[in-house]
Amino acid sequence: MDLKGYNSKIASDVNAALARELAVGEQKTLREAMMYLPMSGGKRMRPMLALLVADAISGSGRRAMPLGLALEIIHNFTLVHDDIMDKDDFRRGVPTVHKKWDEPTAINAGDALFARAIEVLSTLDAPQPVFREVVHDVACMVRQIGEGQQWDMEFEKRRDVTEAEYIKMIERKTALMFMTGAKGGALIGGGTEEQASAMWEYGKNLGIGFQIHDDWLNLKGDPKEFQKPIGGDLLRGKKTIIIIHAFANLPKKELAHVKKVFGKEKASKTMLNAAIKALGPSLEYAQGKARAHADRAVELLKVLPENEYKAILKDLAIYAVERRH
Repeated sequence: MDLKGYNSKIASDVNAALARELAVGEQKTLREAMMYLPMSGGKRMRPMLALLVADAISGSGRRAMPLGLALEIIHNFTLVHDDIMDKDDFRRGVPTVHKKWDEPTAINAGDALFARAIEVLSTLDAPQPVFREVVHDVACMVRQIGEGQQWDMEFEKRRDVTEAEYIKMIERKTALMFMTGAKGGALIGGGTEEQASAMWEYGKNLGIGFQIHDDWLNLKGDPKEFQKPIGGDLLRGKKTIIIIHAFANLPKKELAHVKKVFGKEKASKTMLNAAIKALGPSLEYAQGKARAHADRAVELLKVLPENEYKAILKDLAIYAVERRH
C-alpha cells in the first residue's frame, strides 16, 4: 500500500467516525456548527499519522483511532477560532463557521469541539501509563498551540521578528499536533522510549516543513487547489520565514515592491503580483528550509522496523513539502 491508498482508507474511516462522534447533543444549531468544518473536508493527516506510526511499530494502528479522532477534532476547533481572529471568510472553499452563523456561535462551537475531543480521547484503550502520558501530551499540546497563536498575532505588530522566533512559533502552532500524534502512535503501538522520542522529533520536522511549505503555497499556490486567496498572509502582514528572509536579504528595489503591499489588505492585484515576483529568492530559501526538515524527518525513521508503513511515513514527509494544497 502507498501513501495515497493508506490516506484514502484512513480518511474514509475517520470521516465516518467523525460523523458519528460529532452528531451529539440536543441543541441543533450548535450540533450543526460543530459538524460543519470537520465534515467539509481536510487531509486527515493528523489522525493518519497517529495510526500510521502505530502500524509501523506493531501493526496496531486501529488502537490509535481515538487519539487520531481527538487530534482531528482539536485541529478543527483551532481553525474555527483562528478564522475568527484572522477575520477569514472562507476555509476549504466554503464560508467559515462565523460567516455561516455568527461569531458567538463559532466560539461556542469551537469550545464544544474541544470538549468533545477529550470525550473521544477518554475511550482510548491503552495501558494506564500510556493512557496518562497521551492525555497529558494532548492537554499540553492545546495550551502550547495557544501560545503559538498568540505569538503569531503579536508578530504582526512587531518589526524585528527573527527566524528562530518564527520557527518556535510554528513548532507550537502547527508542528506540535504532528509531534503529539506521532509520539502517541508510537506509545499506543507499544514502541520503545527511543522510538517514541524519535517519532516526536519526526513529527516536529514534518510539521515545520509542512508549515513553511504552506507559507510558500500562500504566495505561489494555485488558488483552486489551495482553496484560499493567494497572498493573504502578505496582505495581512504575517511574519513568515519568507518575509523575515526578504526584509533581511532582498535588495532595496525588490524590497520596495514587498513593502508596498505588506500589511495592506486593499493593495491591488498588480502590486501583489509584483511583490510575489520580487520575493523569488526568499521563496527559494523557504523551499530549501522546508526540504531540509523533510530530509531530517526521513532520517529519524531509522528506529522503525522495515515495513510498508515505514515507507509510507517517508513518503508523507516528502509530500508535506511538495503538495499542491
